[in-house]
Amino acid sequence: MHRSGGMRAIPVLAFALGILLTSTPAVSAASVPPAPAPSNASEGTLALTSPAVAPGGSGTLTLNLSNPFSQEISTLTWSLDLYFWTAMDNSSAGAIGSSDGWAPHLAVGGNAPSARISASAASLSPGTTRSVDVEVSVPSGCPAGSYFLRSAMNVTLSNGTMYVFQSRGFFSNSLWQEATVASGNRSTLNLTMLNVSGISPETSIIVSSGGVALWVWGILGMALVLGGIGGYLWMRSDRQEASTSGARSLRRRK
Repeated sequence: MHRSGGMRAIPVLAFALGILLTSTPAVSAASVPPAPAPSNASEGTLALTSPAVAPGGSGTLTLNLSNPFSQEISTLTWSLDLYFWTAMDNSSAGAIGSSDGWAPHLAVGGNAPSARISASAASLSPGTTRSVDVEVSVPSGCPAGSYFLRSAMNVTLSNGTMYVFQSRGFFSNSLWQEATVASGNRSTLNLTMLNVSGISPETSIIVSSGGVALWVWGILGMALVLGGIGGYLWMRSDRQEASTSGARSLRRRK
């Protein structure tokens, strides 16, 4: 497939908004509550772009994997998972399964295109960043709209400490509500209840056959994403001490 002319990637660093579903993550959460990560780790470890692609075309989604920790990252396993879409005119929406050939597909490292991909990164020294390009291919009959991608990461530091990150799309609405709303309707973020070290970002693939509509849709998508960032950071700033009580570091078994 050819790269669509005039299509540019719209950078985002946030999780998608909309109807969210529960399913088994491509990168598994820990069987016991993992250690809560430092406050800058969720946003600092993974950054994503949001490509805009026409039906029948292709584009590139870039992952920037960084090490915000003081220790070297010895192992970092990440995954991206197309899980939900909504039409540009809001006429339809729904879940995306791994066998839905009409939806966008992802490929990395020469692997076969799929709605779900995962890979591992080599060790990362503190303060370094590595970029990974993910090819996005869109079938010619793919409906115009926004296709949401959730992310997950398992990070192991050189001292054996492990962190687990998952994005908003891995949690049901009821679980997310329970973990983020405290008594008195106060905001919180109970990582122990979610069984993660932190919340990783989400992004979306914008599919449109019209140049003007593409930019309008992209601007609207950015507005929603930035609103999501604000809400998430607000919840983080008001997080209670009790939200992570009982969490323990996972150590690599010798």
